[in-house]
Amino acid sequence: MSMLAGRYRPDDGTIEVDGQSVVFASSKDAIKAGIGMVYQHFMLVESMTVAENVLLALLPASELLFPFLLLGQFFLALLVTELVPSH
Repeated sequence: MSMLAGRYRPDDGTIEVDGQSVVFASSKDAIKAGIGMVYQHFMLVESMTVAENVLLALLPASELLFPFLLLGQFFLALLVTELVPSH
């Protein structure tokens, strides 16, 4: 799966997309070809929707932004908790 998503290059064999042999230099190349990868659940942000997790993976610098995104969500959750009265 990681080779198909462009994370690793195969040592042997070929990958074909629409009948054409391809070699992905990066996951960006795989995404341009319409191939993406959804990682196992422990790599997802639990408080986010499926769509938000997929979009997070598509961000160019998602690995760098991820801690800041989590921190922002934490503070947003605190703010909403303070502003919305409980019934």
